[in-house]
Order: sequence, then C-alpha cells, then structure tokens
Amino acid sequence: MRSKVTTSDKSIDNAGIPSDYRLAIAEYIWNSFDAKASNVDIQFEANELGHISYFVISDNGEGINLSTIASTFGAFLDSQKQQSYQRTSDVRGKKGKGRFSFINFCSKAIWKTRYKAEDDSILQYEITISAGDKDHYETDNKQKITSGTTGTDVFFHDLKDFSAGHFYAPSFSEFLAQEFGWFLYLNKEKGYTLTMNGNAIDYEYLIAESETINETISDYDFEISYIRWEKNIGDKFYYYYLKSDKFELGKELTSFNNNAINFFHSLYIVSPYFDNFIFDWDYETYLVIGSYGSGKSHGIVQKIILKCFEEKRKVCVFRDVYDTHKESTFDLLKQVLEDMGLLADNGVRKHPFKVCFKNSPLEFKFPNGSRIIFKGMDSTEKLKSLNGVSIVWIEECSEVSYDAYLELLGRIRTPNKTMHFILSCNPVGKFNWVYQQFFEKINEDGTTNVILRDEVLYERKTLVKNGVYYHHSTCDDNPFLPPEYIKRLDDLKTYDKSLWVVARLGRFGATGMRVLPQFEVMNTKMVNHFVSELDPKWHRVGMDFGFETSYNAVIKVAIDDKNKWLYIYKEYYKNKMTDDKTAVELVNWDSEIKDQRIKADNAEPKTIRYFRNQGFQMFPCQKKCDKKSEGSRIANTRKCKRFRRIICSSDCINTIKELKDLTYKKNKDGTINYSKFNIDPHTFSAIWYAIDDYNVADLKERKNNSIRGK
Repeated sequence: MRSKVTTSDKSIDNAGIPSDYRLAIAEYIWNSFDAKASNVDIQFEANELGHISYFVISDNGEGINLSTIASTFGAFLDSQKQQSYQRTSDVRGKKGKGRFSFINFCSKAIWKTRYKAEDDSILQYEITISAGDKDHYETDNKQKITSGTTGTDVFFHDLKDFSAGHFYAPSFSEFLAQEFGWFLYLNKEKGYTLTMNGNAIDYEYLIAESETINETISDYDFEISYIRWEKNIGDKFYYYYLKSDKFELGKELTSFNNNAINFFHSLYIVSPYFDNFIFDWDYETYLVIGSYGSGKSHGIVQKIILKCFEEKRKVCVFRDVYDTHKESTFDLLKQVLEDMGLLADNGVRKHPFKVCFKNSPLEFKFPNGSRIIFKGMDSTEKLKSLNGVSIVWIEECSEVSYDAYLELLGRIRTPNKTMHFILSCNPVGKFNWVYQQFFEKINEDGTTNVILRDEVLYERKTLVKNGVYYHHSTCDDNPFLPPEYIKRLDDLKTYDKSLWVVARLGRFGATGMRVLPQFEVMNTKMVNHFVSELDPKWHRVGMDFGFETSYNAVIKVAIDDKNKWLYIYKEYYKNKMTDDKTAVELVNWDSEIKDQRIKADNAEPKTIRYFRNQGFQMFPCQKKCDKKSEGSRIANTRKCKRFRRIICSSDCINTIKELKDLTYKKNKDGTINYSKFNIDPHTFSAIWYAIDDYNVADLKERKNNSIRGK
C-alpha cells in the first residue's frame, strides 16, 4: 500500500539530511537502539573489486508496528523517538529525519521489520522508500511468522560512490567507536553490542584511563566510574545518574565542556538513591501515574509527611470535589501518620512531636508549624486563601479540569520557598488533558507535539523530562497487596479490556463507561470508498453552532442501513467565527454543501435563517433532538449506540479526539450520569442532528420486525 509522508519531497531535501555516509549510517544505528535493540550488526558483501552487492543494518529491537505507522514512520518533523541519551548531531534522533539518510548514498531503502502483535504473534512486513519519491512509502508482504524474534533489517540498494573500502578504512571503525563507545560502555552490563559482519566494534582502546570507586552516603551505596577518553566522543561530557538497574535517570554537564584543554571524559554514578521518589525534591513538577493498588498515593503521603517534618511547609491537597477528601486523601494521611506513630490521639497534640488534626475544616498541624489543608477545584471560588502554600498535591488530577489546573498555577505564589506540584492519577484516556500536557498533545490541525512517549515511561518506571519528574507504578510494585486483589484486576481483561489496561497495567486507556464502544477509526480512502457505494439517500449532514469556547461543528455521515453501520467521513470544526465567515468557509470546505440538506441546532433559529438566506438547505432538528434537554441527550446517545459499528475517517481528527475515548461523567457519589460526558463533544451533537430523521431500531425491535416479516 502506498502512503504519503507528512511533508513534501522538497522539504525533505532541505531538512539537513547528512551527506557524510558515516553520519548517515550512524542514523540507522541510532534508530536501532531507539527501537530498544541490544545488538546492531552492519552486514555487507563485496567482490574482489570492492563492489558491494549486499548492504544491510540489522537489529533485534521491537520492530515497527504497522498499526501506528502513519503516526510514526509516516510522520516527518515529528519523530516518535524519545530517549534518555542525548546525541550530538542536530539531525540525530530528532523529527524523523534519520530514516531518509540513505538518499545521499543509495537509490532505495527497504525495511524488513518484525514486531509483536497484541496476541503475542510475530508479524512481518516491508517498507520501501525510493530516493526519487521520498515523500511516499510502500508497505507490502505482510505475514505472520511462526519462528524468529522481533527486529528490523534495513536493506540499501544501488549504492552511489560507495565501496567496501569505505567500510574497511580504519577511519570508519574509529568513527563508530567515537560515536557509540560511550553509549556501549553505558550499557555494557546489558550486553549491548555493535558489530560489522559479526565482529564487535572495539571502543575500549579509546579509554585512556578509568577508575571505579564505591561510597556509602546516608545509607545509600554509590558506584562512581570515571573514564577519560583518548579522543573526543559522540556525546558531550556528562555526569550520568543511573538507577540501580542501570537505567539513566538524568545527567548533568560537567564543568569541562567549554574548556579548551581537550579533557575528554564521562562519569557514571550508579545508586539505588536515584530509585527513590520519596526523598526527591529537586523538581517543581512530579507526575505520578499507575494502576489500581500500586501504592502511588501512599508513597506521595510519605513524601509529604517527611518534608513537613524536615522544614516548615504549607501543603494544599486538591481533588475535584472537596467532599471526596474525607474518605480518601485525609483518611490516608491519618492512616500513614498512625502507622508511623506520629498521629496525636483524637487529633489533640499531647505529645510535642506528634501531628494533630481537625475534621472541620480538614487540616493537619505539625509540631514545627507545617500544615496540610484540603480544597476542591470544581469552582474557582474554592481556589482562594492559598497564601503561603508551597507544596501542592492534586489527587486524581485527570478528574480536574484543565482550566482549573491553569487557574491554580496562576494563583500559587510563595516567596522564599521552592514550589512543588505533585499530580497523581490512574492514566485515563489519551485525550485527557494530563496526557496532552505531559506526553503528547494533538493540535487542532492534526499535528502532534511529542513530549514523552508513554511507552518509555512504562519501561523506565522513573525519568526526568523537561524538568518534570515522571513516576510509573503497577500493583506488582506493591508488596502488601493480597493475591486475590491482583487476581480481580487480572480478571478484568476478560470482560473490560480497556479498563484492564488502566487498572492492571497502569497505562493510558479509556476508563469509566465508554459512550461509544463500537467507535473505530478507518483509513480515509477506505471510508470514502464504502461511502461512495451507499445510496445518496442515506447521506446526512449535521451542524452544531458555537463561537467563543464551543465550536461550529459540521459533520457529514453516511448510513449503511442494511448492516446498521454509521460512517463519519468529513468534518468542519472551528470556533470564534462569525456566521458570514463560516458560510464562506463551508463552501470552500465542501463545494456540494449547499446542495445537501443540513440539520442544525433548533435553539438557534436566527442563525439557521441566516444560512438559509445564503443558499444553504438548513433546517432545525426536531424538538426531541434538543441537546439542552437531559432526556433528549440520553435518547440521542442511545440512538447512536444502536449502530453496530461507527466508522470514522482518519482525517476527522476532532471527531476522533472527542468520541474515541468519550465516557459518561460520574456524579459526586460515583454513580454514572448518562446525560453528561467527560467533555463537551460538539461533533457528537452534530451527528445527533445529522441522523435526526433516521430511526435506528434496537436489537429487540429488529428481532420483532424480522418475525413479523416472515
């Protein structure tokens, strides 16, 4: 299948692709390590004249998942890779340019890749890019293989001005040693290797001197390894801070980076100290996510208590609704303080070193003057009286609105105290503001800003990115959980896999009750093909009006009446637009729009009249489709839920954003509110209007009709 890269051929040419063959090859090696490969092999065959008949770079990484290839391999200037190690080139590891490095030394590259599918089978397929058609890629030869492992082989065809002598040259081996030696040393205990035709690249000769010492500081063991390199290396000179499992938590430039004496060096510091979230206060923002029963809230409480004893602090604990504190955060703090022997009897301090508390308003007071108070975030009025607060904990932050979070950030000011924000939650849908703020933001134009790939956090457990301390845990990290609790979480997989992903694995997914579990995304070309085969009488258009904070949403749908499938194939989505400008834009958006019947919000008769005066066939929806009525919202949602499949074009970015992980909102008592959603889905309202005059029979009705028809 032929697919378009998210850029033009000319843009790729002007993107700064390395012309030096060594740098180009290095890009593919880094790509392999990015894919979590531990072994990378440069393989080639040459005749007596040095002509290379076969050139491939192979790895044992995770491969390239076909289901996400459009947003990964097909994306340009938006690379999926996010790694802990920093590299020197302004191309390397950034923005997806590396895959095009072949264009300066050969005519075509073919990726033969193998990855693990959800059912644990190994799927294999090929990706082809030609130098003369760089802005397109072909995928072909997909098959399931019964043996072998994951990984990728990149084959390079029709080499230009390139012979075996380039590989045999000592300068090439030395380049690889300088470029990758520091990284291989950093990961030597994990067995990382870089080979050429099976022979390991030697980098140890670059080590001029080395020394390892062991120190114990505050009951923590530190292993400190110092290396002075003979020559410059492919990285700046850092202190590398490594967790006890040798994963890199962070790094800091040494003072010699701007020194002209050519002192080439690295320092590696390994310690379980870097594993410990509880004692770390070096960062302003901490994001703590995890599964049910992972102990994340318990760890945060311990962290806050110890800090409050260490120095005088005012801490404010937030939840969306204040009344939920009593049975959650407040009780947990009491429990932990009691377990530590630090809670005053009945909340009254009789002992000078114990913590007293009040039940109204909820509050803890420490002997040194530290205080912990509690507030809700469901109203900006509740964000007052925050003077002196220097530590904020937002529990279940995914339930808090993004506006409330921004409001809080703007109100918190504490002179002479370092500020700390701790955000904790179960990782809910990816369209929640927490994911968009700290991992990957989807823009209105469909582009993405990648901060951190969540898969990296799941593997690393803790890391620091852009000054934010990320922490991930699952119930496996909590040794105090009873086995039967973990079994109950495991059992979720059989009847609610989306909840299992969140509750058991602690990974981002949809929680709560999904409104449209039959919603799926399909390639635009395929959707358009199926829609074109449907009778035009089953085509519908709906429009929801908006201006300041809401949106004008126009959705075109088509109904497969036989199968009871709903196709969503085109969308318009904008706000802050006057009616006259919107009318012009709609015609430019779809030249046939004036020839189609449009159903719109019946609460806006003036707006409907305006569009009719402009030549649009726009009519108000039926009263029963009024989105402002609770009963109508429930009825129209149920109507949509009766479709066996709801198939959305991959080009309808905003519809996907709003509906893919749309869930019902919960009441304060935790029950489901079937008239409200976790967001305000404007595209959903437009779909209601579009199918206003169509009856989707439910299963019982279809059964009775079929009987009557006999």
